[in-house]
Amino acid sequence: IEIMRNSAAIGAVAYFYGLNLEIVNDLMNQFYGDKAEKNILLAEKGREYAENNFEKIRPLDFPEREEAPLLTGNQAISLGAAKAGLKIYIAYPMTPSTSILHFTANYEDELGLTVVQPENEIGVINMALGSAYSGARSMVATSGGGYSLMQEAVSLSGMSESPILIIECQRAGPSTGVPTYTAQGDLGFALNSGQGEFPSIVLAPGDSEEAFYRAGEALNLAWKYQVPAILLSDKHLSESRMTAQIDPDKVKKEEAKFAEEPGSDYQRYEITDDGVSPIATPGTPKAVVKTSSYEHLESGYTTEDPEEIVAMQDKRKKKWESIEKDVLKRNPVKVYGDEESDKLILTWGSTKGAVLEAMKLIDEPVKLVQPIYFKPFPLERISEHLERAEKVIDVEANSTAQLGDLIRKETLSAVDEKILKYDMRPFDPKNLARSLKEVL
Repeated sequence: IEIMRNSAAIGAVAYFYGLNLEIVNDLMNQFYGDKAEKNILLAEKGREYAENNFEKIRPLDFPEREEAPLLTGNQAISLGAAKAGLKIYIAYPMTPSTSILHFTANYEDELGLTVVQPENEIGVINMALGSAYSGARSMVATSGGGYSLMQEAVSLSGMSESPILIIECQRAGPSTGVPTYTAQGDLGFALNSGQGEFPSIVLAPGDSEEAFYRAGEALNLAWKYQVPAILLSDKHLSESRMTAQIDPDKVKKEEAKFAEEPGSDYQRYEITDDGVSPIATPGTPKAVVKTSSYEHLESGYTTEDPEEIVAMQDKRKKKWESIEKDVLKRNPVKVYGDEESDKLILTWGSTKGAVLEAMKLIDEPVKLVQPIYFKPFPLERISEHLERAEKVIDVEANSTAQLGDLIRKETLSAVDEKILKYDMRPFDPKNLARSLKEVL
């Protein structure tokens, strides 16, 4: 039966790598139910054929470690945000973000979520901002085209100081591009989201474990500072399944600044030392809770007075110092390999995995630096590694070296070599190792 031939292939793979066929049979019973019998038979036939015709490749070494969940990046993002107090997830389907919608809808009750699919991405983000106005932590997800539609509302988030977590799962662009393949082409877009000037946060995890922790972190930061937080994933991370050694208890809801007993004198945009105003929600007795896309007074009423405009712009700008200090406490840059090496590789997002595998095939000592936060940019942490490096190699899955450009802008240091891949496929570690050896 042609449609079942994968089962025979699984049986053959079990032979090649010394896997217990009972494990395969148990999984087939679990996934196929009453249709498992023929698949199990084919797996056994596939193993028998391989055993009679081929040599084993090698037995797999099973590391001694505790059992850990096998998660896609999108599942990890969903779980991390839920642990940080997410209450409502709103999205319109767009590859490769769609599986977040499927996952959260399937586990809506277990995660304590309300999941909504509106008519388009404009409706998505505006509903999420309305949810934030009511006091509910909200998250949206999309890809580049959908995120383009959200730009006016990203600015609305900045002006109205409405916290939101936006997951941008990158795929090949521009426009419709290559919808089901991967790329890292939206870093510059995310860094410059929305018109006007306002604080925002941009970060990118590199694997499912980081996706879990950083999604929760980003949601907490969005609410702590009442800003939009943009978490960049990509198709390779979002839809790849990997073991994630996560500790669920490490992600907790960090409390936002809520007003204590607000009354008739409540001011939604009160000017404070750190720029963060106490939140009250509609329905609070006596308090009038304003929100506005216009420049406004502390009360929330519109103003066009020059001095009042400057005062409110300065208020929002004050948040930057607190955000930067907070982010620096959260390990914004990760370092792998030989920390004393003067050969430095820079990369970000899911490309980290291929670089780490490629490093195992390189004989000389090298160091990998992976920025996770890009806005605010961890200038001192990055600069200290650049200053000690004799050669800096930038590895990215885009055609314009967007991380390299950001490094040059922030540090005034240019990378020495660029290894860029933009055929919309992820890096192959063996090919990448060869490219790295040529420039090291």
